[in-house]
Amino acid sequence: MNRSGKRYTTAPWDRKSVIKVVSTGVGATVCAKLEQQGVPALLTAVHDAKQVITAMAAGATYVTPYLSEMYRAGRDGWEQVVTMQRILRASETKTRLLMSGFHDIATLIMVAEEGVSFVTMTPDIADALFTQEQTEAMGSYFGRVSAE
Repeated sequence: MNRSGKRYTTAPWDRKSVIKVVSTGVGATVCAKLEQQGVPALLTAVHDAKQVITAMAAGATYVTPYLSEMYRAGRDGWEQVVTMQRILRASETKTRLLMSGFHDIATLIMVAEEGVSFVTMTPDIADALFTQEQTEAMGSYFGRVSAE
């Protein structure tokens, strides 16, 4: 789809793909047109809870707040994210947060506690999810016992 919202002629849309659109006025319009045509869209570069209202109005499948960017701008990014999630829960919309821009496991856990189920993360954070000293020790123990 181009900026005017006209459909490109392409092969049938892969429903596992999501089009990422910047959360501007033009972006919200494009998002709405994509969603109307059955193409899932994500409004990105969100830095304020009020932008979630725009995402819902556009029918976005996802909205992506940039937590680290909010902090860099001197804003309370976490409070913005919590407010975004509250707005989405209260409205019973299809739009969901897809979190991005966090750099540690502690924040990932806080995001999960707020009920956010969709995240992007760095490979280091993904690897850290599987790293737990006691669990690895027990895995080694079970491996030794089962080999006997």
